[in-house]
Amino acid sequence: MKKNKIILSARADGFGERILAMLNAMFVSQVTDYKFGYIWYFDKKNYLGNKTILLSHDYLDEEEKIFNPEFRGKYSFKNKLKDNFGNNIIFSYGIFHKNRCYSFEKLKNGYYDEFEWGLTCSQYDFNYIFTDFNYGNYYEILKSCWKSIGFSNKIKNTIAKADMLSKEIGDYIALHIRSGDIVHSDRNIGYFAFGKAVSIHIAYDIILNKIDKNDKIIVFGDDIESLYVLKNSVSFFRDIILADELADCVDKIERSIFEIILMSNSQKIYASGKSGFSKLASIISNVNKLMPINLLYSFKEKKTAILTHMEKINISELQKAFSYLELYIAEKNSEHDNNLMLTYLQKAIQLDS
Repeated sequence: MKKNKIILSARADGFGERILAMLNAMFVSQVTDYKFGYIWYFDKKNYLGNKTILLSHDYLDEEEKIFNPEFRGKYSFKNKLKDNFGNNIIFSYGIFHKNRCYSFEKLKNGYYDEFEWGLTCSQYDFNYIFTDFNYGNYYEILKSCWKSIGFSNKIKNTIAKADMLSKEIGDYIALHIRSGDIVHSDRNIGYFAFGKAVSIHIAYDIILNKIDKNDKIIVFGDDIESLYVLKNSVSFFRDIILADELADCVDKIERSIFEIILMSNSQKIYASGKSGFSKLASIISNVNKLMPINLLYSFKEKKTAILTHMEKINISELQKAFSYLELYIAEKNSEHDNNLMLTYLQKAIQLDS
């Protein structure tokens, strides 16, 4: 392989996925002859226009506000790289896919190069997509890469503020409820992102039955209205803190950074396990704190939990529709009662109409 080819991070989704791809690209540059680079795509369009739903795209910003001039000057390739048709690379989700297997040796030898200048990198855990990946210090290096990112002074101050607040709060458990854009966006791909989302009714059950009653809980999420409803619904049993209450003075990209650092400082992170936000928080702590929610429940147990709490929380009809979709999937993978499956789907459609 020719030297000085580029491994490029250029994703266009949420902050967590982007930074995970960036860390992977930085890792590759440390153990191969590839040079690290990134393109930071930013679109000012607001996708929902609803301040109670925190969309990952809406809580981004221009690279000038995120990275310092030295980091940008050294690693930013905005308007500098072209695809095979001569067009500027604006963004790319990366050549490596989570449901395929690759060889890291072939990567090092240039086998996967997409362009004359190199290739683009995705955010997936290398331990699961490369069959010959033998780097026991992979996560340690990722954390080191995180520390080496040249953030702007504004972002550095936000990180320091979150670290200080974590110390003031003491030990706590993080519960990440991803249920904003996946539930509320008008799109037909939401089902394929199903594994990233968490039903509010399941979150209710986790707070009541899965987390020790002596533990402090900070709840993170992107459907703010539903989180406050959840807090009020469990208030008779225990107090919880919403990250929204702590991040009230922080805006846009600062909020994303603030919450990720706050989450990374927790003792444990209850999350879907598939969201880049919570994955990044776990990685930069250099301790595997993730407790995937799907491992806490069998499909039958999930169905029981949702049905038990369905009428206890006065959430939006769209959130209820999502819980009925969860019921359908749980039924499909357990008893497989066709009549019940049809009932759950009809109820979800009715609430979503």
